[in-house]
Amino acid sequence: MNEVEVGGGFSGEAAPESSPLPERACAGEEPGLDDEAEDLSGSSGAGRGPLRGEKPTIPSIPQQQDRPSTASGVRSGTGRPSGTGRARLPRRRLVEVADLHEVLRPVAWLWDRLSGWQQQQIETAARAELVRLTGLVQCPQDAPRALAERLEARIAQSGGLVMIRQPFPWLLHRGLVQRPACSDTRCDDGIRLDTNEACESCGNVIHLRRAHRVRLAAQLDQEQPGLSTAERRQVLEERLRAHTEDEGERRERRHAAQRARSEKIRTAARARAAREQEEAAAREAARRALPCADCGSPDEAGLCDTCGCRRELSAVITEAGMCEVSWSANPTRLDDVATVMDRVRSEILARVTASVDELRAALDADGIAVADDPTFTEVAALRGLRAAKEAAAEYRVTALTHLARTRQAQTESRYAYAAEQSRSHYRHDPTGPDTIAAATQAAERARARTAEDLLAQRLTHLREQQTLTPHATCPEYLTHALTRIPGGAA
Repeated sequence: MNEVEVGGGFSGEAAPESSPLPERACAGEEPGLDDEAEDLSGSSGAGRGPLRGEKPTIPSIPQQQDRPSTASGVRSGTGRPSGTGRARLPRRRLVEVADLHEVLRPVAWLWDRLSGWQQQQIETAARAELVRLTGLVQCPQDAPRALAERLEARIAQSGGLVMIRQPFPWLLHRGLVQRPACSDTRCDDGIRLDTNEACESCGNVIHLRRAHRVRLAAQLDQEQPGLSTAERRQVLEERLRAHTEDEGERRERRHAAQRARSEKIRTAARARAAREQEEAAAREAARRALPCADCGSPDEAGLCDTCGCRRELSAVITEAGMCEVSWSANPTRLDDVATVMDRVRSEILARVTASVDELRAALDADGIAVADDPTFTEVAALRGLRAAKEAAAEYRVTALTHLARTRQAQTESRYAYAAEQSRSHYRHDPTGPDTIAAATQAAERARARTAEDLLAQRLTHLREQQTLTPHATCPEYLTHALTRIPGGAA
């Protein structure tokens, strides 16, 4: 390019050391790019640039490729995170937050505008507010409704959702927080949380403040009647301010006294709890020191293991005997009842003896001396009790089988069969295979249910009539029964 002569009288003429154009806005920020632009344009100074009105032939500057990667963790030219920054929390839809879905429904549109971290903070704040509202509303179930109504009221005060420019701070500091207009903790913008009506305390506070203002104004007119309007307003405001400060100090003193009383109550409660804990420990120690009620052994907490085993075995044998009596004997005939009970008792004790003998034989086969094993007594007692319980379960099944054949059970079975057969979805084919199968199952269920009811009724009757023989509860018999278990007798 030929250089343009200077001093030719052109209107665009300028001195080589000066520039007629204003400095660029980006001058001084990226000198490297400016130098590159000069090199590409083919000029080394302002005087060698194009004249006014001419179009420069500078190609586009590849700034994005030469710009270094920023500290935000975004790789140059890719738009992806570099992987070195902290992972973002995933955003969730409001329907995925089951416990807050109904509560935050009024602000669902704002929820969708939050980031994952902001949603987590709002969830925490909402749950904490729900816990606090549970102790303020009448019913704990009304807490979600109260919080949802508060959000709706805050939205109406803000002029609608579209007027909320910053959802996160609005939700955290305005939408979810309670704003009591008086000293009542149940007040929220002049509305009682428990009754959802206007707060009476707020009305009293406003009335008292207005009355006090009128009283101060009347007092000021009596003391200084010649004041101008501006001076009167200034003096009245100063007196109101002083009264407000005094009221705040009195309120702080009341709160301090209340805190002292609360601390005193908490101290008394802690002392009472410690005393009750000591008394409970003393009662437990006294209970553990009680002798056995059956054998008199000391420090057995009222019942030793041996006597406990004896009582449990006696209860199992008695229950099995009553199950057998319920279908095989007349409960009004004591001799028949005694015979059945003795037979059941002998059979169960035989099962217990056989089970313990099995254990002893197994230990002998393994070369373990029963007399040298301190745990054999406890293991044998538990094994014998398990055998007795298994035998008692078999007696119960036998009793249910016989009671299922009674006339009452058969009648209930026929009624259930007919009722199932007459159902609307079986009425078109009452003798079909599906109908017969369903009716048979219903009859069997009715028969089993009737047998259970009959057994429960008869066992209750036997317990109330106390028709058991004296042998069932005499200590001599129980001691003899426990001798079948080594170490079981006292």
